[in-house]
Amino acid sequence: MKQKRIIIVEDDQDLLENMVKYLTLTGYEVMGVGSAGEFYAHITQQRYALAIIDIGLPDQNGLVLAEYVRKNTDMWVIILTACSTLDDKLAGLKSGAYFYLVKPVDCSELAATIANLFVRLDVVPPLMAEEHQRGESVPDQAGGPWRLDRNGWIVITPKGDSIALTKRVRISCCSRFAE
Repeated sequence: MKQKRIIIVEDDQDLLENMVKYLTLTGYEVMGVGSAGEFYAHITQQRYALAIIDIGLPDQNGLVLAEYVRKNTDMWVIILTACSTLDDKLAGLKSGAYFYLVKPVDCSELAATIANLFVRLDVVPPLMAEEHQRGESVPDQAGGPWRLDRNGWIVITPKGDSIALTKRVRISCCSRFAE
């Protein structure tokens, strides 16, 4: 299940340990870190499909971290924080988060949100798309969904065939998501 690798950035050690344990039992490969500095160190050593980020980190605002992730990696982002105003939520979503969850959150709700993200967003988590690009076999998805790899701008058919998107289609997709 390497394509479902998650990194959690949370400075509350008890909460971090609980989330790591729960999500590991749910079937994900999870790394927990307590600061932005630790996060940066880990992502140079290991690839992750998803980052769960707290806003109130000791060494950097989580919104800055989320924006960095969006601009410099192919990871997806979930913000998990105690900041609950509408302005906070909008800032989190604008920074690159796909979901914005407010603490306290039940671990089963977090797991359901993650599962929903993996199923709905690209269907192919970034790491699986990378394997496909390297020519590694992708499980036969006959009858399954079409998938979009936004890194290589290809569509993967249910049978595993790749279709490169034209520049016009890419511009159309980007402008739709920017609205």
